[in-house]
Amino acid sequence: MINIVEDDHSIAVFTEEKDWAIEEELIDGISPFSTFSISHSALGVKKYVKSNKAFNIKKGKKIKIKSVKWSPSGQKIQLGFINATNGKQYWTRNYTGGSKTGGTFSLNGPSGKYYIAIRTPSTNSKSINVKGQFEF
Repeated sequence: MINIVEDDHSIAVFTEEKDWAIEEELIDGISPFSTFSISHSALGVKKYVKSNKAFNIKKGKKIKIKSVKWSPSGQKIQLGFINATNGKQYWTRNYTGGSKTGGTFSLNGPSGKYYIAIRTPSTNSKSINVKGQFEF
């Protein structure tokens, strides 16, 4: 599926591949959680891939990074949120080295419905193969 999304600075074209989500039901007062994966086999420079589903996320909500791996490892990635209503984007700093396990990132914008996304910054010179697994 090819989507064209216009944001504040440019038009991004991306392809979504192999995205899944599992939602757990509320059991005896325990909060529900979601585990999901985002991947793309040839994510181009200044492009992003997002989750198929948008999630209701409150400002400051932390998303757990189970693991993110990408190659070539000399390229960089960013993790972020894309507002499902207006397309506004919020991104982390650059990650380097080809993998990231553990840690969290959180929404800096207003509460709302958001897609979780992985993007490549403009400083990259090659497309990447990327797979990320997240939980909240």
